[in-house]
Amino acid sequence: MVTQLRSLREPPSLRERVAGGIVGLVVGDALGLPAQFRGRDELRRNPIKGMVRSEYFGTPPGTWSDDSSLALATVDAIIREGLDLNAIAEAFVDWLERGEYTPFGEAFDIGSTVSSAILRLISGEPPTSSGLWRASNGSLMRILPIPLYTHCLPPEDVVEWAFKASAITHSHPLALLSCGYYSLLIKAVMEGRDKREALETASKQLVSIIKSRHPNLIKHLEPGGELGRVITLEILNAEEGEVQSTGYVVHTLEASIWAFHRTNTFREALLLAVNLGDDADTVGAVCGGLAGTYYGIKAIPSEWVNSLRRREYVLSLAEGFAEAVTNHCGVRW
Repeated sequence: MVTQLRSLREPPSLRERVAGGIVGLVVGDALGLPAQFRGRDELRRNPIKGMVRSEYFGTPPGTWSDDSSLALATVDAIIREGLDLNAIAEAFVDWLERGEYTPFGEAFDIGSTVSSAILRLISGEPPTSSGLWRASNGSLMRILPIPLYTHCLPPEDVVEWAFKASAITHSHPLALLSCGYYSLLIKAVMEGRDKREALETASKQLVSIIKSRHPNLIKHLEPGGELGRVITLEILNAEEGEVQSTGYVVHTLEASIWAFHRTNTFREALLLAVNLGDDADTVGAVCGGLAGTYYGIKAIPSEWVNSLRRREYVLSLAEGFAEAVTNHCGVRW
């Protein structure tokens, strides 16, 4: 059905995919923030249908959290300095210390792993050694700008950059591998592949790369391993009750690709994702970045975009980043 729908219109341009990914991430984060910490049964009775106030944080509709802030910090660093881990790390410090890249000038909803890692950066740790050995989703939530910028490089390089960027805050193998898979999936989408083909391509490429470059990690990708349901695509056939949406990085990756694959539009994907509840803002951000890249910025509901806090700032960064990616990779389709 998705292939038929897409065949009726021109596929998104490179710029539309890049801008769609960044804006989609922020929209997904903002849409999911009011569902964060809420249970699935409660959300079935009172589902998220659009941008609403977060009662937990007391923030107005369209407020985005640390997920978007760290992604936008990465975007800004790449626009200014290209692929530079030190520049990305410095932008993270600016976020934590000075409230840069935030909707209201102050960092909030900060994960403990991210906070601890950035405090290590502030104390003088290099970005290559600051990441902590925790399998939470704090690097997956902000990794999207890396594969968007590197999608024109060989798959091996895309994975290595994803590993390096993840390790600024998260060095756990499952965080690295989840970021690697997601990055290859984004690369496949940027190449114009349909959903199933993109998912299959990411699985095959990651297994091949890990076998040759990081064989000590291959056990995590095998059937029965922590990422086995992703690599085999078994997760795509799961029932909702078999999909978890916690802050564990594997759960976030599974929930995001499950919602993306099961739906036909950006709107449908995001509403399914955030109404899973629990760590809903991060599932929304990860799914939103993927769906926004796939469908393009024009497919994101305008009422959701218009509701974003600092909307013009977000759109300006997204457009500037699309220009940077175009200059880096060239317009190829």
